[in-house]
Amino acid sequence: MPGSLSSEALKYRRTPVLPLVVGSPAGLALLCSWYVSEGDASWDGLLRTVFEVWTMVFIPAGAALLAGITSSLEEGAGRWISLRTRPVHPAELLGGRLVLLSSCTLTSSLLIGMLTGACGLVLKADGKVPWETLLASGFISWLCALPLLFLEVWVAEAWGAGAAAALGIAGVLIASLIGGTPLGGGPGGPWRYVPWAWPARAVSLAISYFGPETPQQAGFPAGGILTHTCASSLTLAAALAAASLLWFSHSEAK
Repeated sequence: MPGSLSSEALKYRRTPVLPLVVGSPAGLALLCSWYVSEGDASWDGLLRTVFEVWTMVFIPAGAALLAGITSSLEEGAGRWISLRTRPVHPAELLGGRLVLLSSCTLTSSLLIGMLTGACGLVLKADGKVPWETLLASGFISWLCALPLLFLEVWVAEAWGAGAAAALGIAGVLIASLIGGTPLGGGPGGPWRYVPWAWPARAVSLAISYFGPETPQQAGFPAGGILTHTCASSLTLAAALAAASLLWFSHSEAK
């Protein structure tokens, strides 16, 4: 696996992967900070504005972009043919990609939390910086997005970058409608059965539960629903990873 990770990382040099990983959270934090500065410059307002856009747009679109870019790299280099002639199990090759892309998206998700905190300091938001809420929201958004990332990688490898892009566009629409509108229902509503809505709803619950200005309501089981959503995300991500590795191990290199 270390060799597969090193090989995969070398492919990303001089590609848009690193600019996407760093530039996306930086650009979003600055844009949302400017937007919030025109009105509600509170920590709660900044947190919700940043993470709503992050989970409903950047996560599904970013997963599609990363999957499409990395799949295109293989198209230009023979679609795994040279690598699969070596004595390495095919699952290690795709597994290295899943691990590396998971690390990239984790970096982005933690960066969006830290940069949002820095922007809040510049805006002089009232009270202490809610670092716990910021980092927890970033981590939860990453964890709940893992199934989407693994699905996008599988689709990109099976049907190409175009199919991954189409799925990403559909994901943005689903996440926005089910994750950000009353269509998804309340805390126990139908959104719990739509993985694209999990990042947005889970982060909203986390901000309500840990947030600086929205105390937990008595009798509102935000913690239980949040735990269930994170557990469901981890379970589905593991299932998709296992299924995609099994498929890749038995598919022909093109």
